Amino acid sequence: MPERTTDRRTPEHRLGTTHPRRASAAKPSMAPGVPRHMPQLLERASLRRSTGVLVSLLLPVSVAAQTKSAADIDAYVRPLVKANQFSGVVLASSNGTILYEKPFGSAQAEWGVPNRPSTVFGIASITKPMTTTIALRLIDEGKLGRQDPVSKWLPDFPKGDQITVEMLMIHRSGLPHRGTTPVEESLRYTAADMVEKARRVPLVFQPGERELYSSLGYSVLARVLELAAARSFAQLLKEYVFDPAGMKDSTDFNGEALLPRRAQEYFLEPSGWVHPPLKDYSFLVGAGSVFSTARDVFRFGDAVVNGRYGENVRRQLVEEGEFADNGDSNGFRCYVDVNGAKHYGFVVVSNLHRCQRFARACPVQHPAGQTRLSPEPSHSHLQETACGAAPGVCRRLQIPEVHEQSHPRG
Repeated sequence: MPERTTDRRTPEHRLGTTHPRRASAAKPSMAPGVPRHMPQLLERASLRRSTGVLVSLLLPVSVAAQTKSAADIDAYVRPLVKANQFSGVVLASSNGTILYEKPFGSAQAEWGVPNRPSTVFGIASITKPMTTTIALRLIDEGKLGRQDPVSKWLPDFPKGDQITVEMLMIHRSGLPHRGTTPVEESLRYTAADMVEKARRVPLVFQPGERELYSSLGYSVLARVLELAAARSFAQLLKEYVFDPAGMKDSTDFNGEALLPRRAQEYFLEPSGWVHPPLKDYSFLVGAGSVFSTARDVFRFGDAVVNGRYGENVRRQLVEEGEFADNGDSNGFRCYVDVNGAKHYGFVVVSNLHRCQRFARACPVQHPAGQTRLSPEPSHSHLQETACGAAPGVCRRLQIPEVHEQSHPRG
């Protein structure tokens, strides 16, 4: 399992964040009339390099100019939808006001149900800064300490006297990224259950020795927060994250409950859309278990940047006036960038992703019910897969090849 790419900030300033990776692929020339960064935005996590392109189209103050800019964005996105590269919702704001919010693709492809602005998506690792927000607010209330050992809350946890709350937040606990097998990830878990999983996996390194991106560490943190506050993680999300930001359409995943307006997740294969393996996202409690809408994700980012969660949260999650994060898990993707200094915001939520990007062999459930493994493709095959059934559109848009491999970040 590869380690998480590091960035230029100190671990203390990076608490709980997973900022977009800087890809090393060469920048190709674009076809006339197509913004250079548009394909990368929806196909890769290049938010910092691509956000300004779309947002700049929406900044003119006149209604007529904004209408034309929205039409321009539609013209850029729709070829990607036609090429089977994107399904989801795109949202952009200026000075805290949402100027563009539009759905594309299908929420439920089998029945032809389209995505809508109110469609609910898994937001994967955007859950982590929400968990960090809860932790920092409990620290402000004196119910938790950064340097509290895990053993204070979880007696007999392996190396629990050496692993601190802060180490869990900054991915320095030594816990691996995952503590479950793919088969186990279809079962329902509580945060307490995930702690038991964590007890049984060996540490990758000694606590505090180095950094390794760990969703399992965030599930352990979720349980610590439950014990420190004497409330469930779902209750903590509502009290400390959702309600202060006015997030009415967000929830922690509950596999037994019906979730109205939920999008079905899909993988993209050369043959078209296919079902990913079934997951009960409770195995990512605290790490990738939140489902939300594009608008609610924007509300969260806006609340972080504007200090509605308190100065401690803003200081830890915002860099140079900007909160930017991304996540992906089992077909769901979410990118958010709210820049208070430059007065813009941007959110992309999606229920379509390429299977091959994440694994050398990725199990895919095909419509007929059979499961097969998709081997890791070459870079050219990755490009062909991304373009789906419309390679001509991708050639026109000059979609770059992918020169990075990563693990699922949910």
